[in-house]
Amino acid sequence: MRLSPRIAWLAALICASAAFAQDPAVVFSEESGKDEATNLEFEVHYVQVEGLESAAGARINQALRELAFAPKRAMQELLTQDPGESGFPGSNGVYVGTGVGVVSGELISVSLSVSTYYAGAAHPNLELSAVSFDARSGERVSPEAFFAGGAQTLLAPVARTLRAGYPEFADLFVHRPRVADLRSVVAEPEGLTFLWGPEQLGAPHVVGPLIATLTWAELGDLVDREGILRTAIAADPARSEDGLGGAPPAPDAEAYLIGLEDQFSAALIALTIEERLALFRDDAWRADAATVDEVLERLDASCPSVAARLRAAQGELRSNYTQVELGALSTLEAESLRASLDYALNNSETGRVLTPRGNPLLVRGEPQDAEDWGIPFSRLQNGAVVSVLAHAGEALFDSVLLPDGRVGRVHQNYLLIEAPVVDVQGRVYRAADGSLRFALPDGEALIAKDGPGHADRELAAIRSLIGSDGMSPPLNLVAIRRQIGDRPSWLAVVDFTDLSGEHPLGEGMPLDGVVGKLPE
Repeated sequence: MRLSPRIAWLAALICASAAFAQDPAVVFSEESGKDEATNLEFEVHYVQVEGLESAAGARINQALRELAFAPKRAMQELLTQDPGESGFPGSNGVYVGTGVGVVSGELISVSLSVSTYYAGAAHPNLELSAVSFDARSGERVSPEAFFAGGAQTLLAPVARTLRAGYPEFADLFVHRPRVADLRSVVAEPEGLTFLWGPEQLGAPHVVGPLIATLTWAELGDLVDREGILRTAIAADPARSEDGLGGAPPAPDAEAYLIGLEDQFSAALIALTIEERLALFRDDAWRADAATVDEVLERLDASCPSVAARLRAAQGELRSNYTQVELGALSTLEAESLRASLDYALNNSETGRVLTPRGNPLLVRGEPQDAEDWGIPFSRLQNGAVVSVLAHAGEALFDSVLLPDGRVGRVHQNYLLIEAPVVDVQGRVYRAADGSLRFALPDGEALIAKDGPGHADRELAAIRSLIGSDGMSPPLNLVAIRRQIGDRPSWLAVVDFTDLSGEHPLGEGMPLDGVVGKLPE
């Protein structure tokens, strides 16, 4: 089977090549063929940029070629190690398309579509990505350089644009995109375009490529207009003759609600574990409310610190919209607040910096290659709280959202990750070494909230319930799950209920995670 005719439209769908009235210029190239050793058909479209300073141009062109051919090399290596089952008709395939966004004397921004196919599979796999370079130095430009207030400020407008563009699949994007999903962004003359293959946002293959474009006018001050994007914005085809894009529109209700969602999201960046527990345990704020004030009043009862931050965020924004009648928007404000709380609770975990001798922890940017740890750009003080966006896995660094909205990477061995565990049920077992284990004799250890060796009233009470058979009656736990790096996780018990005689419990079958508190 030849792959490219089935998916050649992808490159054109992502970004049409722009016509430029000045240097630098773009040259499109293509290489195709078949590797008989791996039964792999390939077609790679890539670009080279002419008219740049020689050293910078050479670096950019080498990187563009390597990025375009990397999927082919990866497929060949994978198929060499694991050729899969034989006997299927057709060939394995890889198709790479390159689209061009902005090309100026300061910024080169392109997108890539990679479709791979394994002989006998039901469909190709699709991934979309983007990369930008500083045309003056040849260095890669992190997407964070585009965002004036951090990637977090783009979550709400990108999500709205995505759902509006794919209304039949809107329910698939309830908690997406996340901050980590906003790294695939290409600058175009019209604005910023965010790209994903369906699987990259957890959607089924049938959805196809996912694309959300926000114009420069829609982006407003969310992007850094004086930084690397300034020549991209200057190329905006909708730009007015005065060179300023025209006067900004008068504030209106829609603009206020967009800003409000951003303000709420910013106020919820670094929820402490205590705040998370409180919001899960008393979730009256989830119930329908006629006004935003009603939601905030409910939050006063469950988590006054969060309510105070949200009120301050709302008040700060309202002071900039004195010309808008805001009273009629209160129900919509309430919906925005509940959605922001749900998103914050379900799309990140709390991370707390713990370093030897209380030293600050370096925050690093994205690495340039596999051997690079990334350039440090900030420090976190010992005890600082951040939102954890992605675990290191087999790597060394967790991805975190800093309180100022920037995304960085910190070493996993110095970040205590904490997650609420509400209403989980199981027995506690006394292990041979005297430690307490939850749900199974070799399950997660129960450790005092203040650390090993500290007195803990809840643990002492649980220990007193353990009988001669080495296990407790059924218990309902409220706890904090903690983990550092790749070490086993453990539980710090906040509260528990003895379920003896009132609740049947299957042995070794505890409910996992936050139970009964999350929306359907």
